[in-house]
Amino acid sequence: MADYARMNQLLFEGDKESVPRLTEEALAEGPVLIQVFRAGFSTGLACAECGERGVCGACHGPLRLMAQGVRPHCSWCGVPDTAWRCEACQGKNLVPRGQGIGRTVSDIGTAFPTVPVFGPTARIGSCGSHRNPHW
Repeated sequence: MADYARMNQLLFEGDKESVPRLTEEALAEGPVLIQVFRAGFSTGLACAECGERGVCGACHGPLRLMAQGVRPHCSWCGVPDTAWRCEACQGKNLVPRGQGIGRTVSDIGTAFPTVPVFGPTARIGSCGSHRNPHW
């Protein structure tokens, strides 16, 4: 039987190396539930060039992605950011920082390409948010 308590403890401790092996063992027994407590694709964004936190030009709140492929928007004021520039280095590219449910679903689909992945409201592979090439 899969040791879910041990898997949770490893995740809590940040041991991401053991989790895929334990997940594989659990999948041999049946479905596996993975809970993610952060909405969106990424909980924050950072400058790809220097790593500085991506902030809103209107209120300086943190920028985030709600889904892969959409424009970032401010977590505080909700304004979409269309022309972001890093205040520290003038870089123009943002990269995800942090793990939201969308990114977790994408990572799980990549790690386990033959396993159907379900999101909070629908099967991810069938609604287009994450397309697994092996389905």
